[in-house]
Amino acid sequence: DAEWEDLWSDILGTIEPGGEPAHYMGYLVLQSQDEKSFDVIDGQQRLTTFQIFLAALREVGHRIDAPDVASLVHNYLFMPQMQGDTGPDSKFRLIPTPEDRKIFHLVVEKGLKGIRDEHPKIFYQNGKLIKGSAPNAVRAFWFFIERIEKYARLGLIDDDAESTPAGDDDGADAPKQRLHALLQSMLNYLKLV
Repeated sequence: DAEWEDLWSDILGTIEPGGEPAHYMGYLVLQSQDEKSFDVIDGQQRLTTFQIFLAALREVGHRIDAPDVASLVHNYLFMPQMQGDTGPDSKFRLIPTPEDRKIFHLVVEKGLKGIRDEHPKIFYQNGKLIKGSAPNAVRAFWFFIERIEKYARLGLIDDDAESTPAGDDDGADAPKQRLHALLQSMLNYLKLV
């Protein structure tokens, strides 16, 4: 959970006024046999977490009626299908290790509804996640959904403040604009080398 909180803080740090213009996220080492697909030698956890963040952003985009954000995110989660792409994993941009693959692809492909449908025992009757029973990918997805939705609806707030002042940009489109800002931060300001 600390790593997810760190990533969330890093993303917000590129958005907030006076924040970082870019943030270095670490190394990414790839190896390819055919120049079409790559094995991740170092950075699998970072890439997986980025994908889960994007899936959570898409989920919140659907919740707050921002289908354009959901559509933009789709292209970063899925490959365009080509003739001959017949494997069950060929549609995904990232294919994790076999032990994580099924739950990760469920998160990316079907979102929270799909997780609830296939794994109802990891949720309380009120719909909240039983964090101790959920796989890490689902816990990360839940974590980012909560943070993204709160930010989209309320903007940058001080959790320790006694009251929450309204932001200057609290018009009807502010939640959608905030989602776009998160997406831009993720795509343009977090750097992997």
